[in-house]
Amino acid sequence: MSTRADYVIAKGPLANYCRSRGQAHASFANFNEATARLSAWLASAETPVQRPGANVFLPADRAVSSPSAAQKGGRAHLADQSIRFAGGPLGFLLIHGLGGTPIEMRYVAQGLARAGHTVHVPQLAGHCCSAEELKATTWQHWYESVEIEHRLLRETCDTVVVGGLSMGAILALHHAARHPRDVAALALYAPSLWLDGWGIPWYSHFFKAVTQKWLANVFPFAERNPWGIKDPRIRALVEQAISSGDSSRAGIAALPGSLMLELRWLVKQVKREVGQVQQPTLIVHPREDDRASLRNLEYLQTNLAGLIEAVVLDDSYHIVTLDRQRQLVVDRTLEFISQVGRSATSAYGEEDNLEWLLNSGAARPQ
Repeated sequence: MSTRADYVIAKGPLANYCRSRGQAHASFANFNEATARLSAWLASAETPVQRPGANVFLPADRAVSSPSAAQKGGRAHLADQSIRFAGGPLGFLLIHGLGGTPIEMRYVAQGLARAGHTVHVPQLAGHCCSAEELKATTWQHWYESVEIEHRLLRETCDTVVVGGLSMGAILALHHAARHPRDVAALALYAPSLWLDGWGIPWYSHFFKAVTQKWLANVFPFAERNPWGIKDPRIRALVEQAISSGDSSRAGIAALPGSLMLELRWLVKQVKREVGQVQQPTLIVHPREDDRASLRNLEYLQTNLAGLIEAVVLDDSYHIVTLDRQRQLVVDRTLEFISQVGRSATSAYGEEDNLEWLLNSGAARPQ
């Protein structure tokens, strides 16, 4: 594997300040050592080139209804770590995992943006904050963040593809079931209906008997080595970032058990809906997933109602969007969307019918 860095960290108020001064990314001496090292290692990456006249999306204050309104105000909500890249009329809504941050999706977001697409990665409700703040949320709160971002994305995009990592993939499935005409296709990365990977502690199976939040919180689910990362270099940097205690960059190191109950309830809901999901779906899952086995992929292959393309990675753990094969994740996502687009042209003989084939739940206009 090449040692060249190929993604950057460019989020938050300091990164915004750097961009305002014409810099592509942020690297500051007053960051903790782990973050400084991570920023330095990633510093050689390219960032998407803005098209002339394209909107420049800043981290959004949810009180702001559109990117243009945010720009007019000249300020962004400093607590919001959402990532947004302007691009063409095909938009991608990418959803990070439980207890994670938008940075999990940044490399994929940049790859899609370089290909000319609009990409949004929202910060889910309660995330990038303290464990107590996250514990106060439910899966419905997380999903509300997805709904809000989709509406924002539709202001500039005709067609929306929804993707997610781990729990984010489960939220993507729920969103596709609820909005068959507004979600054109899905890209699911290591979907986690069951946490049954080889790195899950054996005693976690006893948690299945827990049904009340007060009891669930007795069982914190701490992040542990290998942190979902196979590449030892990236793993060391991620581990140091987690140890820094800054959840806005590294996520929550120990998830309260009540959040795992919320995940269980979300999965229960999605299992009732999965047979209704007819959109074309790409599923990327690592063979050596330390958190969620290939059983998750097999279940979706059996139960989803639409076209499915499955990609099994042979050199990654759970966080496929950051691990060794992250570029392959980007490439296969772009290839999948391109194939669906070619099918639209072949089926209808018209370039402008892409949206209608992508959205298999919608009737073709007459």
